[in-house]
Amino acid sequence: MSATAEAKVSVPPITDEVAGFVVATRTADIPKDVAHLAKRSVLDGIGLALAGAASECGHIAQKYLEGLGLAEGGSTVIGTRLRVPARFAA
Repeated sequence: MSATAEAKVSVPPITDEVAGFVVATRTADIPKDVAHLAKRSVLDGIGLALAGAASECGHIAQKYLEGLGLAEGGSTVIGTRLRVPARFAA
């Protein structure tokens, strides 16, 4: 097979693979220590987002987003009342 033909082989996106794995995983399949670590990681992420929103950098980012004049979006910027399109909320 030529290099050109090999490049045209269709490979499912990694997102499809990961989504399939997540959907097929049952709670009972997850070791307790892994589930505990996952919960702590989620809480840590929320805490970091709130701390970031309260920081000087967070306020600068909020003012920047407000200055873009984006139409109100469906996603809240954590720690604020600002709503922007999802790609800007993260």
